[in-house]
Amino acid sequence: MSAMALMREGRRRDSDIQHYAVYPGRPGDRSPLLEGMATGWSAVPIRTWQKQSWQSITGLLRWLRTQVVSGFGTRGRLALRSLARRWNIDVIHTNTAIVSDGARVAGQLGIPHVWHIRERIGAGGFMEFPMTDGELVRFIAGTSVKVPVISRYVQQIFTRHGLKKATALVHDGIDVEALQGSEVAARGQTLRKRWGVPQEAVLVGMVGGLKTTVKRHDLFLEMAREVASRHPEARFVIVGSIPPPLERARNTWAGRILARAKASGLADRLLFPGFVEDMPAVWSAMDIYMHLCPVEGFSRAILEAMASATPVVAVDAGGNPEAVSDKETGLLVRGDDPSSYAGAVESLMDDPQKRRRLAENGARVARDHFSVGKHYETMRRLFEAAVTGGGSAG
Repeated sequence: MSAMALMREGRRRDSDIQHYAVYPGRPGDRSPLLEGMATGWSAVPIRTWQKQSWQSITGLLRWLRTQVVSGFGTRGRLALRSLARRWNIDVIHTNTAIVSDGARVAGQLGIPHVWHIRERIGAGGFMEFPMTDGELVRFIAGTSVKVPVISRYVQQIFTRHGLKKATALVHDGIDVEALQGSEVAARGQTLRKRWGVPQEAVLVGMVGGLKTTVKRHDLFLEMAREVASRHPEARFVIVGSIPPPLERARNTWAGRILARAKASGLADRLLFPGFVEDMPAVWSAMDIYMHLCPVEGFSRAILEAMASATPVVAVDAGGNPEAVSDKETGLLVRGDDPSSYAGAVESLMDDPQKRRRLAENGARVARDHFSVGKHYETMRRLFEAAVTGGGSAG
């Protein structure tokens, strides 16, 4: 999403810059998304290189298939080299830590490389790699002209190993205008009606598919049960993809969450609408957004909720404090105690003026500090410096 927003803004602002995109998957399956953003694009059999932890046989088979299709990396790198030459690429931008082929191909072709790190990497982070932390950050920095990091939280591993100067702090940006306005508000109201949420209800929501534990759906359910016992007007929604029944039988996390929800006593006060494409409408439909992931580098969901004037309650961990200012643009809660999160939610339910103040402040900060325009200008300077050898843009 961040890469597409960057390309879309670039196309709107600069006719002299061309963006090309490569992605894993089947040829053509991203064409509708990239049309009008990129000058060219192609599916490439890219493999990931982080350590794997398979939760099921299905996961293992999926990983093995990726390795075979990519020729254990060889086919992917050959394809990238061919495309870079054909498109006459001036700088290669790798948009995630879990793909290393962009760095390797850039080195082979003598093209400047910018490695965008979005994840908390290394031991104790969100994902680990087959090398020590020191070796990892030296490899990333050594194969890149600059390493943009999306938060100070993500930057920490580079700082610990004396490589902070190799990085540039670049918070993500969002399209604020697409999240605001009367049309978006109307779509949000339509969504509430479709979900059967009464007009007078306070809808508390979270966003996260049921395939991963890091979003902490279990904590949300415990919070919801506690709030519901004291606030009959409260409604709750978990937006995100739900594995189909056959896959869900093997996915213990999804199965456990759905079973716990059924036993929670919330009945029709708790909704699982599944994947919803119209996220601006989702943010508008919610009265309070909860973000409980403690290891996220920097959450676009938080920024979008803020821009939509939906007050945010987030865990005080990861990159969340860099987006949310406690008691000014949202509420930050430490720890894993459901009662603490319930108390934060209820403080907003019981004080509409406070809820409105946080919503207005959040929308202003999102507009002034986290717009896609500001993000694009920073990244453009960084790319230009990489091509011209002009040094740091951060």
